[in-house]
Amino acid sequence: MAFSIATAGCNVNCKMCQNWRSPSPAPNRSRALISSQKRARLAQRNNCYSIAYTYSEPVIFSEYVMDTAEAGRSSGVKSVVISGGYIQEEPLKQLCRRVDAIKVDLKAFSEKFYKEVVNGELKPVLNTLVSIRKQGTWNEIVYLVIPP
Repeated sequence: MAFSIATAGCNVNCKMCQNWRSPSPAPNRSRALISSQKRARLAQRNNCYSIAYTYSEPVIFSEYVMDTAEAGRSSGVKSVVISGGYIQEEPLKQLCRRVDAIKVDLKAFSEKFYKEVVNGELKPVLNTLVSIRKQGTWNEIVYLVIPP
């Protein structure tokens, strides 16, 4: 079981995204900030073996992810990042040192698709995958199959 958390926002704007409603800021959503230490304790109290940073793009709140991952690690709770792979190399290295695994959603293997559907570029995602491998962090790649 994973204790999943997200925040509002993403650093791309995928036309096919089904998650954009979940972390969207809305009047009826809680906006309370929970400390990293409390988040780790909540995961542990709910018998979760890991904290998953997911639904939105965790790199947009990477400092919080890293702080929470450290708090979790000291409590025996692992951390898993689910990302689209858009992150600069130095923050990625810092993230790799603190989390236990990173799953990257490779949305296509086409620059055209990334430009037209993701509103991004493929090359930065490929660079991220190479960097994660070099860091020795457990990595999974999910290739999304999107029907026409």
